Amino acid sequence: MRGSIYAVVTLIAAAGWALPVAAQVEKNQTGTSLVSTQAQEKTPPYIAEYKTTYLLVLANGKTKTSEWTTLVSLDSEGRRLDARTDAPWRPVDTPVTHYHVYDPVAWTNTYWSVPGLHQAYEEKKLPSGSDRDPCPEAAILRERQAAQKAKNGASKQAQLNTIGLTQETPAQDQTVQKTAPRPKVDQHVHEDLGIKTIQGIEAQGIRDTATYAAGWMGNKTLSTFIMEFWLTSAPGIRGIPVLNITESPGRSKTTEELVKLTLGEPAMSFFQPPGGYEIVKGEEVRTECVNLQKLPPVPPPAQ
Repeated sequence: MRGSIYAVVTLIAAAGWALPVAAQVEKNQTGTSLVSTQAQEKTPPYIAEYKTTYLLVLANGKTKTSEWTTLVSLDSEGRRLDARTDAPWRPVDTPVTHYHVYDPVAWTNTYWSVPGLHQAYEEKKLPSGSDRDPCPEAAILRERQAAQKAKNGASKQAQLNTIGLTQETPAQDQTVQKTAPRPKVDQHVHEDLGIKTIQGIEAQGIRDTATYAAGWMGNKTLSTFIMEFWLTSAPGIRGIPVLNITESPGRSKTTEELVKLTLGEPAMSFFQPPGGYEIVKGEEVRTECVNLQKLPPVPPPAQ
């Protein structure tokens, strides 16, 4: 399970609704009273198993259902495993499990599949300016950005000076290109669903419903999107997804249910490829330095 739909619930992208839900609440804890409360308490280490059912409504009115299982593991240092196993299309096929491990300690994302090519792909993305990656080039990058911004501002002001205006003075006689206003969100409703017991676990839920006008996201007609999720709410174990439902009525519905929950520190082996798998390392990426060569050189000082 490599994707996540943790979009802010007030603006829900249509493409995200078909993705797995187990990682949503943990990766984006903003925008709701429930999430704000949960974010105050660190999610404890755990291992959870989920069953997901995806229902798709076809153009002819028929429905197509697919299922998969997901294993999620989180340790006290923030390492996270998402392992998704899709049900095979044919009984004779062997199920394949796709693994994704995010390690905030090593700043790596690692992917592999079982059965697979006995290889695990590892990518590292270091934050610029941190102790781990000072990224001295970042200072040059910022200098170039500031110089370019100043140069652009000076050029604009020079153009305005020719007609006796400043950047603070509106150009009354200039032609303003008007664009059609973007369609608005017709309605957004947030509901606190309170606390209830799900499979013997106390959970708190919220539901967000957004109705979009035709054309907002490429939709031809009025569209409604519903996101409902329930998190463990008992002190000491807050923030673990228990039940998640995402739905576009008349189009699709994804239901993810907790099957088994084990509290406690997972073994380190959960976050490592199987023995015999070759680690293929991708190019190390520094977030602020990656586009350094694409920027224009620093202009010489004004004479």
